[in-house]
Amino acid sequence: GRDVIIVTGRGRRSGERFRPILRPEVQRMLTEEFYPPISTSSLPGNMGALIVPKQDINAWLNHQRQQKGERILFVADILRDLTTGSRLERALRKRITKAPTS
Repeated sequence: GRDVIIVTGRGRRSGERFRPILRPEVQRMLTEEFYPPISTSSLPGNMGALIVPKQDINAWLNHQRQQKGERILFVADILRDLTTGSRLERALRKRITKAPTS
């Protein structure tokens, strides 16, 4: 993989000229809404572009794969319980043992 460049522009058409709106929002989103956080730095000589390091991208992708794998294993366990009937059997046993006696 490679570093990724995100072009946000310099903010020339922002409400306040050259006061970027998109750039800080993209940086905030990458650090606060992604786990693990994805860092950015300025592209030398170009304030309208951000560099996202490939290491951060790879760490995020690996985390996503791991999370997906854990979810799949969880669902597989539930399906296994359903297909073997053990879950249903446990639920029925609970009901039978809790049934009131008169």
